Parts: sequence; structure tokens; C-alpha cells
Amino acid sequence: MSGQRPIYRTVKNALQHRIETGALRVGDQLPSEEAIAQEFDCSRLTAHRAVRELAAEGFVERRRRAGTTVLPRERGGVLIRIPLIRDEVAAAGKSYRYELIDLKSVAASARVASDLGLAQGDEVLAVRCRHWGDRTVWQYEERWINPAAAPGVQDQSFLRTSPNRWLLTHVPYSDVTHEITAVAATKAQAVRLGLAIGAPLLQTRRVTSLHGTGITTVTLLHPGGTYTLRSGPAQDGTSA
Repeated sequence: MSGQRPIYRTVKNALQHRIETGALRVGDQLPSEEAIAQEFDCSRLTAHRAVRELAAEGFVERRRRAGTTVLPRERGGVLIRIPLIRDEVAAAGKSYRYELIDLKSVAASARVASDLGLAQGDEVLAVRCRHWGDRTVWQYEERWINPAAAPGVQDQSFLRTSPNRWLLTHVPYSDVTHEITAVAATKAQAVRLGLAIGAPLLQTRRVTSLHGTGITTVTLLHPGGTYTLRSGPAQDGTSA
């Protein structure tokens, strides 16, 4: 009928309204497309298109095995999205390789405890790893994970899958803070990155949480001459 709103748009607007009013909170999972189709008495194809458009506009993220979750947005509607490191490397035209350095349970330091809202000395999972682009280190990572906020993390070896990828695939988040500074490589950092002592680095410290519960705090080091920080609209698809 002429002038009638397409069904998929009605479904999309209804879901978007739930997100904007807080009925669906950041980090919440959307119902399955089958459940959406049943609720709105429409086809699964219609439900799929509605969810796909919400993803394209940055309201939700569709992730393989993790379902579709509501994404955080800053005031003014700017999307906060944590990048998948291997995608950054691929976008630069390089071949990606992940290398685990070590993984262990440790007592949270004062800084890590403060970042994650824990008590100093609480147990956290500490991971150190490197991400390679071709034959050079693209990024060196030191990460601490709150096991209570990331169910299943203690069962992970992180030998083949990076913590960045595993967390984005399995653990929803609602809040992200970034601290980005330019630093000079210490002796230990220079060794990890294959650079000269004092070489310029871009250091990113990021804390991720879900509705006030700290999930992970990470320090990322990038060679200053090869890394460019970019932001832009989200792309429809999965994060793994």
C-alpha cells in the first residue's frame, strides 16, 4: 500500500526506541532474530534486516557466537568501539601474527585494582603478548583481566587467540576510557618492540567495564613512526 511504512522499519524503530530509552541497556543482548520475528509477527528476513540496519548505524554489534549486543555511545551519539587488532593490521596491508609472551594469575597492584574497582591484592589474570604486522611488532600489550567480570577467561590459554579477540567475542562492555600519551621506549620496551632505547612510542591505556564492573585494563604500546590512531563509523558484521 502506498505510503505504508515497511515492516522492517517498524521493527527497527521499536528496537531503537528500547535502546534510546534504556529498556535495552548498553551491553544487553538483543533477542534472537527468531524471537523478534515472533514478537512482531513478521518474517525472520524482516527481523534480520531490522537488526542489520541497527548494526550499520552503530546501535548494536553483531558478533559470531556472542549474539547481538547494544553498543555504548558517548553523549551526542558518537560510537565507542574497541578495534580488533588483527583488522587494524590487515587494513594496513600487512600479514597479522599473534604471539603470547606469558599468562599468569597475579595479585592486583594498586593501579590495576583502582582501574578495575577491586581491592589491592585481589586475583587478576595478567597477559603479555605481541601483535605482529609482517616481520615487525605492530603492538605490544600488557593486560589485566578481572575473572569475575569475564566468565570463562580462566579456561583460556591464549596461545592461539588473543585476549583482545576473545574479550570482544565473549564479553559485552558498556564503558571505555582511553588515555593516550607519547612516550620514549625504556630498555625493556625497546627489547619487546625491537626498537632502539628512547624510540618514540604511542602508549594507549584503556579500561573497559560493564555497568560499573571493571572487566579489563590494558596498556598498549605502538611504534610511533608506524601507527596511526583512527576513528570512524562502525561497520556491519562481527568482531571476530
